[in-house]
Amino acid sequence: MSEPVLCAEDVVVDYPGHPPVRAVDHVSFEIHPGEVVGLVGESGCGKSTMARVLTGLLKPDGGRIVYRGRPVLPLGLGGRAKDSTGIQMVFQDPGSSLNPRRRIGPQIQDGLDAARRRLGPLSASDGPLAAERVADLAHPSRPDTGSRPTTVTQWLERVGMDPKDATRFPRSFSGGQRQRIATARALAAAPDVLIGDEPISSLDASTQALVAYVMSSLTVAQGAGMLFISHDLSVVRLIADTLLVMYQGRVVERGPADEIWADPRHPYTQALLRAIPTPDGARRLPAVTPPGTTYPREEAQR
Repeated sequence: MSEPVLCAEDVVVDYPGHPPVRAVDHVSFEIHPGEVVGLVGESGCGKSTMARVLTGLLKPDGGRIVYRGRPVLPLGLGGRAKDSTGIQMVFQDPGSSLNPRRRIGPQIQDGLDAARRRLGPLSASDGPLAAERVADLAHPSRPDTGSRPTTVTQWLERVGMDPKDATRFPRSFSGGQRQRIATARALAAAPDVLIGDEPISSLDASTQALVAYVMSSLTVAQGAGMLFISHDLSVVRLIADTLLVMYQGRVVERGPADEIWADPRHPYTQALLRAIPTPDGARRLPAVTPPGTTYPREEAQR
């Protein structure tokens, strides 16, 4: 297996209080190029705190984060270091992560500009031997670097959007579309690691699996690694290679996603799997529906 691009080493995070609250309790794991790691657990178990530590948004109280052999430093007032843009994040609410006063085209261009500052030219039009330069600088494991989108139009097409949408504002789009735009912006920065912090929890059920697939497939196509954080095991199972189950700040179970799904060992993992709704095809209303309750479709069928 290739060397990991991002490592969490015995990370500890405490929030002040009386007594202090331990949000992350000695957590360690690795993310490799082309690997999708799923981090699952209930709300409040420390998943989002872990994401903020990985990106430098939060300083750990113990342990460290290592990106390509170097420690990830906390974000300062001067902004992110040039090399740190190799770690990108897609947040839970795309409505708050996209600037409502800017058209989406320039926002995706921000990602492309970050990639050029870190890697140099991204296409042949940027300069001689540009594709080879990009591959040599930071992406030796990416066989398709030359085909990576290098314009706003190409990125919009890659995430299933109309190139004409570049001139529109974020408020013009649905939640699922905004999350695709946020994904395009993050991947345009040519990251080595993409972190999705509950990126589908605010979307309707019909959109969740599609957005998760778009994020994971595009990330892997670039040869990058991905940490996909969610409390929904049924979606994570569809895209993750490795699964981490987090409970009260600790990783209580880890391993190949298919194996954990088929044979969960920890009682908490078993409880998570039992909580997933299973359609039975019987077209029955839930038993908790009050007696005498009717619905429009039922009335029409009488």
